[in-house]
Order: sequence, then structure tokens, then C-alpha cells
Amino acid sequence: MAEVVTLYRALAENPNSGFISRQSSRWRSIWAEVYCVKQHLAKHNLITPPPGDKNDLFYHVPRLEDGHQTSHDFRELLRESGYANYKLLRTSFWTVYLPRLLHQDVWDKITGKLITSLCVLKFIS
Repeated sequence: MAEVVTLYRALAENPNSGFISRQSSRWRSIWAEVYCVKQHLAKHNLITPPPGDKNDLFYHVPRLEDGHQTSHDFRELLRESGYANYKLLRTSFWTVYLPRLLHQDVWDKITGKLITSLCVLKFIS
């Protein structure tokens, strides 16, 4: 059993191995929707870039920050702005991952292409 675990880790950590870990597979299945949410936020001016202060490396969602709202309220913000009927809206995904996704190092790498950087995956998870 230890040999299987060691082999799994070695393959999962090598981006050139072609191996798709369980974690990578999960992210591949939801990455397109994460990208659509990013586009939606930008299109509706619901997100602002980091202010340039080197102590603040996060994108901001002002409508969540102007009051007492948190990432728990993000799904409602998406619904109110016309983004609905997607599977991630029915889960706690945004509550858990939104703060990590808004980090500049991650947000800037959210594109229409599948995530390929192991470093970004480790940062998010």
C-alpha cells in the first residue's frame, strides 16, 4: 500500500507525467464555471483589482465588502446580477473557495483554458 501512495504522489507532483490526480480532476470539472463567474463579475463591474498596496494582494467584490456580507452571500450576489442556474450556485463551493480564488496570483491565472499550474492548485486547495 505504501508503494501505491508513493507512486501516486510522485505522479501527481510531476506536471509532465500526464497523470490526473483526483484533486486535479475535480478542478477540471468546475474550472469552466469559475471562469464564467470571473467574466460575469468583470462584465457587471462587480470586482475591482488589488488597490496597488503591496499589503493587499486580493481582488475585491465591493458589494460584499460595503456591508456585513461575506463569501456566504456571494451566491445571492451572483443571482441578483443575473447569473443563475449553474451547479456551483447550489453548493458551498464559493463560501469555501472565493477568498482563495480572489488572491491576485490565482485570479490572474483564471482563463478559459484548464488550470495547468500545480502551484495554483496547491494555493487554492
